[in-house]
Amino acid sequence: MEGKQHMALHRFRENILWQYFLITYLVLLVNEAGNLKTLKYTGAITPFFTIAVYLTYCFIYLLPIVLFLLLLNRVLSVGIFVRCSKKFTKLSPWFIYSLAVVGLSLVQILIYADKVIFQMYGFHLNGFVWNLVRTPGGLESLGGGESTTVTYGLIIAGFFSLQALILILILTFKSIQAAWRSMATAPVIVTCAVFFFIMTLFQSLTFGLSSLQGYTPVLAASKAFPLYQGISFRHLAKSLGLEVTRDQAVKTETWQFAQDSSWFKNHYSGGNGTRMGMFSMFYGLYGNYWFPFLDEHRCPLIMDLLLQDNYQMDMFTSAKFTYPEFDRTIFSRIPKEHLHEADNGHGWQRDRTNVSELLSAIDHRDPSRPFMKFMFFESPHARYFFPPETIIRRPFLEDLNYATMDLKNDIPQIKNRYLNACNHLDTQIHRVLEYLEEHALLDSTIVLITGDHGEEFMEKGHWGHGSALTEEQVHVPLILWIPGKAHQEVTSMTSHLDIPATLLTVLGVKNQPEDYSLGFDMFGKMQREFTVVSDWNNLVYMDQDYTAIFPLNSHDFIRQTLTTAEGFEVPDSGFFYKTRKPQLFSIMAELDKFSEH
Repeated sequence: MEGKQHMALHRFRENILWQYFLITYLVLLVNEAGNLKTLKYTGAITPFFTIAVYLTYCFIYLLPIVLFLLLLNRVLSVGIFVRCSKKFTKLSPWFIYSLAVVGLSLVQILIYADKVIFQMYGFHLNGFVWNLVRTPGGLESLGGGESTTVTYGLIIAGFFSLQALILILILTFKSIQAAWRSMATAPVIVTCAVFFFIMTLFQSLTFGLSSLQGYTPVLAASKAFPLYQGISFRHLAKSLGLEVTRDQAVKTETWQFAQDSSWFKNHYSGGNGTRMGMFSMFYGLYGNYWFPFLDEHRCPLIMDLLLQDNYQMDMFTSAKFTYPEFDRTIFSRIPKEHLHEADNGHGWQRDRTNVSELLSAIDHRDPSRPFMKFMFFESPHARYFFPPETIIRRPFLEDLNYATMDLKNDIPQIKNRYLNACNHLDTQIHRVLEYLEEHALLDSTIVLITGDHGEEFMEKGHWGHGSALTEEQVHVPLILWIPGKAHQEVTSMTSHLDIPATLLTVLGVKNQPEDYSLGFDMFGKMQREFTVVSDWNNLVYMDQDYTAIFPLNSHDFIRQTLTTAEGFEVPDSGFFYKTRKPQLFSIMAELDKFSEH
């Protein structure tokens, strides 16, 4: 009799869990629906593929939690377990229900966070985001303020409250349980199972055929869903001998300084974010080298030589040296007391503090030794703060709240914030240049002004940086003052990859640049036909006509894309691969040229 009672309780809890799962699934569909708005439904098949993935993957996101809870419920209902722990058996329903609320709430929160990141930056929760969260200074680098933190805190609390409320309603209202019993008949369950099987089969076959034929609308739609794993038929097609298609202003003080310097007007960063942009600037290497150099705490050659020549080094940042991990890469040999972080106030306030400290460090240097100073500015970084006296563009968004802003409508005012912040940056660069001129140091000091990456304002459908490998996110200014060198404006393509080769040549290094970098001396005879840009997962070939993105992860290789320089997808990539074969082979050879084997 007792055993039957326990089995009845087991079946009751199981029914409750399935009801809870079904209603949570409907809520998750609403939660994930935002990503559907980001897609372009080109072609007849794409909308059906998108709906199929949407319905099946929202089910899959929840399924592991539900299966675990059902298994746990069954374990806690086994006779031997009940006899051994009767006290816990009375508490087990609430234990299981509590786990259900926590587990399914976390899924909802992760899907919501992924949706926000994808809509803002164009990528999903990944190793980069995890690195951002767990690294000191990472979250601060996003520029989120107190209002953003409070808003997201309320949203997270809301998900937990909603999931708890759903469970309470199911347990309280018998009508809900009765409706479930009337629906949960064998024919209905079988029909739903068949429906989901057909949807899963349809989207898998559609993706496989699209990857085989290089049909980009479907491949692009698949990117809207986190953790989507499509089935590729490429290996099967190749084994059958079938042809496989590849997927497809105001004149500022800095501007005035550029009139006397070498001004590189067609210059590209080595990345669309700080990590790869700075890495290419100091090392002259592609972004894939970041990871082994980080593991080995290996600083760049130029820093080795400056330290060897007894330079007085001071590095200043208005962000953090720990994120990205420049204290373990670029500046790994610089004593911590010479790594200066200003951490009070908004970015523009920290910039002012750092510039004052930088000028003081030059003032108190040993004049008998050369010096090298570095300054990383935060003024033009989102959320683009600035003081009232540097406002040059109105109207601007007064409170840039990530949780409530509307990019489509707000982007002109967001860009005005950026321009005002850049104007403040110009005032701080002017302070440095003015000091060097007043102290007669420009005649003996190299000055380099550039950016680690660009900033996009929805010109190609993205905001900020690190979200796409577009012209706007990788094209940066470069002004290089070499004492005694006449002014010139260079319009041919140059890259951050070329900076070490150029500076080391000016400093007297006799080795050819290819001995220690993948760049050219920008004052030499070599001219760049193309450049290579990296982000966390991709390597990008860019020239005046094409941008080709090659994922570095093998399982993403089928997602390589090819666009024109203007950002339009190229449906037939044959001409590109035929005419750029030597360049692509040279890049492949350079990917491990400086690796230890």
